[in-house]
Amino acid sequence: LIFLPATLCPASNLMSLKELREFPHYNPQIIIHGKIYNFTDFAQKHSSNGSIPHHIYDYAGKDASALFPKPIRSKVINEQRQRNVFNSIKNNSNFVPFFHSWQDLKVASNWPISYDLCYSWDQISDAATSDKAWIVINNDVFDISELYRDTKYLDNLEKEIAEIIYDSNFKALISAPWGRDKSEFFQYRNAHEHFEALLKGYKIGVVDYRESFQCRSSNFLMILSTGIVVLVILVKFLSSLQLGIKREPEKLNRHVVIMVPCYSEDEESLKRSINSVAGLEYDNRKKIMVLIADGIVTGRGNKLSTPELLKEILGIKKSAQSHMYQSVSSEGSELNRAEIYFGHFTTEAFPLPYILILKVGCSHDPNDCGNRGKRDSQLILLKFFSRINYNFPLNPLELEIYRGFFENLETNPLEIEFILMVDADTELFSDALNRLLACCIHDAKIIGICGETRIRNEKTSWVTMIQIYEYFISHHMSKSFESLFGCVTCLPGCFCMYRLKNLSENQPLLIQRDLIDDYSQTNVQTLHQKNLLSLGEDRYLTTLVLKHFPKYRTKFTPDAVCRTIVPESWPVLLSQRRRWINSTIHNLFELLLLPNLCGFCIFSMRFVIFMDLFSTLILPSTVLYMIFLTLKAAQDHISAKISVIMICSVYGLQTIVFLLKKQLQHVVWMLIYILAMPIFGFFIPIYSFWHFDDFSWGRTRRLKDHAGRLND
Repeated sequence: LIFLPATLCPASNLMSLKELREFPHYNPQIIIHGKIYNFTDFAQKHSSNGSIPHHIYDYAGKDASALFPKPIRSKVINEQRQRNVFNSIKNNSNFVPFFHSWQDLKVASNWPISYDLCYSWDQISDAATSDKAWIVINNDVFDISELYRDTKYLDNLEKEIAEIIYDSNFKALISAPWGRDKSEFFQYRNAHEHFEALLKGYKIGVVDYRESFQCRSSNFLMILSTGIVVLVILVKFLSSLQLGIKREPEKLNRHVVIMVPCYSEDEESLKRSINSVAGLEYDNRKKIMVLIADGIVTGRGNKLSTPELLKEILGIKKSAQSHMYQSVSSEGSELNRAEIYFGHFTTEAFPLPYILILKVGCSHDPNDCGNRGKRDSQLILLKFFSRINYNFPLNPLELEIYRGFFENLETNPLEIEFILMVDADTELFSDALNRLLACCIHDAKIIGICGETRIRNEKTSWVTMIQIYEYFISHHMSKSFESLFGCVTCLPGCFCMYRLKNLSENQPLLIQRDLIDDYSQTNVQTLHQKNLLSLGEDRYLTTLVLKHFPKYRTKFTPDAVCRTIVPESWPVLLSQRRRWINSTIHNLFELLLLPNLCGFCIFSMRFVIFMDLFSTLILPSTVLYMIFLTLKAAQDHISAKISVIMICSVYGLQTIVFLLKKQLQHVVWMLIYILAMPIFGFFIPIYSFWHFDDFSWGRTRRLKDHAGRLND
C-alpha cells in the first residue's frame, strides 16, 4: 500500500493553471513553453541586457512563451516571432517587450525547480471546440493552431522545415480531428526527427494523469485499505456495546473443580489467589480447589521453594509419599513422581476442600526437580477425569487422587461437570465463578467461556501502563466480537472455564479421548508443532476444543472479572509477547483449516480468523503504513487525510465504550497505548518473528539455582 500507489501513479511535478493561480503572490511562477518556473529566481538569473527590465513582474503567473525563441531548427520562424514581439508595443505602456536570447531559454530549461503545466482531458477536448487545434502525443500536449500561424505566411522557410510541413505523414498527424490522442499517427519512420526539428517547439504541457484510472485506483486502494481496518474495528466496537443492566445470577450448585497451576510465584501472589478462590460466592461443598506445583523450584525473591510455600499456606506439616505417573513435556514423554495432599482450607464459611499435587521428580535423578510444564499440570487432572469417565485403568497417582475424592473430600469425581482454570498470580472477583457458570447453564452449547482480565499492578512502571488499554480492548472488543460467532479463539489460562462433560447426555467434552490424545502429543517433528505445544498451551487447548467440537461454542462474558499480574520490566514483556505472538500465528493457522466454522464468505468466522492471522503477520508494516499516512496527510494528500480522519474517528468512538462502562480513565490509557504503538506493532513483532525457533519462556519466569543465582 505504500509502494503500489507510487507504481500506479508515479510522483511528478505537475501543476494545472488553477493551481498556478493559487500560488502565493510572494512566490510568483511563470510559464515558458509548457514549463513552470519560479519567476523570482529566473528573473535574477536570465542575462538579457544584464539587468531585470522594468515591469517584468507583470508576467508573474502568466504565459511568457511568446518572449522566448522556440527550441526548433527554424531561424525564420523565431525571427518572425521576434518581430511580432516588437510590433506589440502599446502606446499606453512604458514597458517595451523584448525577445529573449537562447541563453535565457537555456537558463530556464536547466533551472531545477520547475513544474510541467498540465491539462485535463476535458480541457483538451474543450479546446477543439474553441478553434484551438490541440493534440496529444505520448501524453504531451501540442498547440497545432500556433504551428499553423507560424508557417502559414512564411514563403522562405528552411528546406528541412518545409519538407516536414508538406510530409503526408506529418500532415496526417497534425490535421483534424483535434482534441484527442494521436500517438498512433506518430509511428512513421521520420517521426522522431520531425519532432526534434519542429514539433517539440509547440509543446504547451502534458496530460494531467492525476485524474487517470491508475491514480484514482491508488487513492481508492488507500481509502479501501483504511476502510477495511475501520470496518473491522467498528464492528468490534458495536459488538462491545452490550447494553442493559448487569443482572445478578441465581445461586448455582453444580460441582466445579478449580485448578490452580503454580510455578515460581511469590508468597503474596499465592496467598491472594488461594484466598480469592476460597472467597468466591459459591457453596464450598460444591467446589474443589486443585493446586499443582510444577516442580521443586524457587522463584526470584522467594526464600522457600514453591511446594514449601504452598504447604506453609495450607498448614501442611507432614510429607506424603510420592506416586509415579507418565508425564508430558516439550522434551517428550517420561516418568515423573508427585506427592499428593488432601484437606480443607479454613475460611469463614464452610471449609474449602483442596487437593495439593507437588511434582518432585524421579528419585534416581538428583538433578530432576519435577518440572514438566503447565501442559503436564493440566493433563494430570484432565487425564484423570477422562480415564474414570471411560473406565480406563489408572496410574498410581490417579489411583491416589481417586481414593482421596471419596475418602477425604467425600465427593464423587464423576459428578464434576466444570473445571475453572486460574493462574497462581490471578485474583478472582467474588462473583466470577457464579457468573461464568450461569452463562454455561443458560446455554448448554457453551463448552468454554472466559471473563475479563484486568491488571492488578497497572501503575507499577511504564511497561505495565502501556498494557492497560490493550488488555481492556482485547476483551471488550476482540473477544466480544469473536463471542458473537461463538468462537473465541483463545480462552486465557489465567481465567477461563470449560465444560468437562455433558452430564445430561453423559457425553465427554474437554475430557474426550481424542482431544486428550492430541493435547498429550509428544512426538514433535516440526517447528509448527513445537510452537503449538511449547509456547501457548492455553490457546492450543482452545484450538483443540473448537476442532473436536465444532457444534459447541466458546464465549466471553464481561460480567465475570479477575485481576492478574503483568510484566513490569521490558525484558519480561518482550519474552512474554514473543511467546504469545508466535503461538497466535500457529494456532490461527490451525483454526483456518477447520472445516466447520460458522458464517459465510466475509461474514464468517473463517474470514475473521484470516484477518487476525494476516494482521498479526503484517503488524510491523501496518505501523509503517500509519506513519506513511500521517506524512502524506501532512502534505495535503486528500486520500491520506480521509484515511487519517477515519482512523481517528474510530478511536474516538471507543470513548463511548468507556462512557457506557463508566471507565473514563481508559481515555488516558488509550492515549498512552497509541504512543506505544511502535512498541507493540513494530519492535515486539519483529523480535518475535526473528525468534520463531525460540521455545523457551525466557525471563518470564526466573528461578534461583542451588547457589542462589537467577536462571531463566
